[in-house]
Amino acid sequence: PESNSSTCLKSLLFEKEMKIQQMETEMKELKRQRDIAQSQLDLQRKAKELKGSSDCEPFSQVARCLSYRTQEESSPSTTVPKSRRTTHGKRKDNARQSLTSADPTALIQAIRLLVKNQEELGEEANQALELIHKEVTSNKLGDQQAAEKV
Repeated sequence: PESNSSTCLKSLLFEKEMKIQQMETEMKELKRQRDIAQSQLDLQRKAKELKGSSDCEPFSQVARCLSYRTQEESSPSTTVPKSRRTTHGKRKDNARQSLTSADPTALIQAIRLLVKNQEELGEEANQALELIHKEVTSNKLGDQQAAEKV
């Protein structure tokens, strides 16, 4: 009977260890997402500060800056036919087109919405990290207690 309970406890301990590893992986992923959201938020704040310092510039200059293409972008793509471009390339083209043709006020509104959403995501990610951290801590304590009983 004692070896049976020992085996049961060992399997329980193994399950708990696996769960802890999974939670730690989730924590790392959430931290990564939080860091990405934070860096994007920082970039947007810097862009907002730059925009605030250059309020005297007309919107046409901003639109003109957005519509300029680099030499690489303006040269026709002869190596890869347009129909065979990757979806990433198509998305970049669509984003570039929407940026150059969009109304400046619409762009400002979209940026504000993105900032708000990223702040909310950052808060949610921090809350999730705290919960997972608490759960991992409690699981580690439970594992230690189970190991002590064995």
